[in-house]
Amino acid sequence: MNAAFIEIDKIFKFDCLIFHDVDMFVEDGRHMYNCVDAPRHLGALVQKYNYTFPCQCHVGGVLSIKKEQFKAINGFHILFYGWGDEDKDMLGRLRANKLNITRYPQPLAKYTMITHERDKWNPPNRFRESFLLLHKSLNDIKKYGLNTVNYSIDSFTLKPTYTLLQLKLSKLNCY
Repeated sequence: MNAAFIEIDKIFKFDCLIFHDVDMFVEDGRHMYNCVDAPRHLGALVQKYNYTFPCQCHVGGVLSIKKEQFKAINGFHILFYGWGDEDKDMLGRLRANKLNITRYPQPLAKYTMITHERDKWNPPNRFRESFLLLHKSLNDIKKYGLNTVNYSIDSFTLKPTYTLLQLKLSKLNCY
């Protein structure tokens, strides 16, 4: 996500990012996909979890954040690729930078998650539990993220309705 941000930032003028899981669909047509002063956890209430949000411990599913806020928190940690816990890490980055998270009330915050099997090519993040324990300080946030992502571009396709960016991540040498 960091590499995509860096490359898209070279081409388009924008001030709002929305990170959106592909298996989530908003249920209410009045829902606004935009950025406000504070990062907004748009995908908080999901039918798979009976539209409850008992744990304020992540900002997963759908998140809107201003470009300058994303840069200030140094994006996502570079060890997060594959599946799992990048949304918890993101919450830690937002909180460490004293950014309050807002959420829409019901029914605007309701999403449906498509039922699907885990993608075998998207393995669980191997740094999940041990990494979350290591990654607690603002120092780590400034050390690993947008400023340290290392990648090359395999292909870049710009179409009228989408941009397809295929990247190759370089070996990670941060721990």
